[in-house]
Amino acid sequence: MIIFDHNLFNKFFVFIDRHDAGTRLANFIKEYIKGNEIVYAIPAGGIPVAKALCKVLNLKFKIALVSKIVLPWNTELGYGAVSIEGDVELNEELLRFLNLNKETINKGIEETKNKIKRRLEMLPKSLTSIEKDENVIIVDDGIASGYTMLVALKMLKRYSKHISIAAPTASRCSLILLEKYCDKIFVLNVRDLYPFAVADAYEYWYDLSDEDIIKEITNGI
Repeated sequence: MIIFDHNLFNKFFVFIDRHDAGTRLANFIKEYIKGNEIVYAIPAGGIPVAKALCKVLNLKFKIALVSKIVLPWNTELGYGAVSIEGDVELNEELLRFLNLNKETINKGIEETKNKIKRRLEMLPKSLTSIEKDENVIIVDDGIASGYTMLVALKMLKRYSKHISIAAPTASRCSLILLEKYCDKIFVLNVRDLYPFAVADAYEYWYDLSDEDIIKEITNGI
């Protein structure tokens, strides 16, 4: 089931920043919340969104160690994603279009695995350990192709019976990809325009560094 705000369909710059987006997302989904859900943020951008959401809804905050595999010449564009448990999902259609060779693809996968391992070492184990729980919500700052969220879903499905996903903004095609893998999808701003960029939903946008991640989690929720 996809639940979205029809008033924000195909709109741009609808959120001030990630914290504003998380607060508004929390108010959007609160009628569906039982109160016992664990929220897993996808780093890096999903962390401030999830923190704000957890603060409003008083839910437990954790981090799902997954990351997109980026192109060498465009770090905003991913051609797949990897999880800490070794799950790999590749956007085969995009790879065919780009005609990437196997060496480049495998190098990207290894670099992404190393990035996740680095984050595992720098983040508190209490936030990155996966708990067995009935109800889970995975949060990101936006869903473009859907492959990072797909990897997170497949990883957490091994531990949780009911999984929903929530994001301030998403492309329509990504929601079609993800719908069959989760119980509910909550999105405020859905766009079916091409090209899609998560950043276009935000007035104030920047990439979060590892240092920014540490600041976010040390500020508490």
